[in-house]
Amino acid sequence: HKSGGKNPEWNEEFEFEMTTEKELEIEVLDKEVIGSDKFMGFARVNILDWVAQGEYQGAIELLDQSNRNAGRLAVNAAFYRHGMYP
Repeated sequence: HKSGGKNPEWNEEFEFEMTTEKELEIEVLDKEVIGSDKFMGFARVNILDWVAQGEYQGAIELLDQSNRNAGRLAVNAAFYRHGMYP
């Protein structure tokens, strides 16, 4: 996020077409004015339960490059069968 400070809010929406995916991998980067964006954290989570329930609302723990806690990311996810999107 360009101007988020210590507690950024993205309020972004993404759509993915899934087939057999079992995990979701997320990377968080800090936008740099000059040079490459700075890596802030990542998460890899099993989404099978989310898909089975049709949704997920909660926090995902982010890790830094040394696998130490780097914060939390609030996530709201919904899953729909092909052609069933509201």
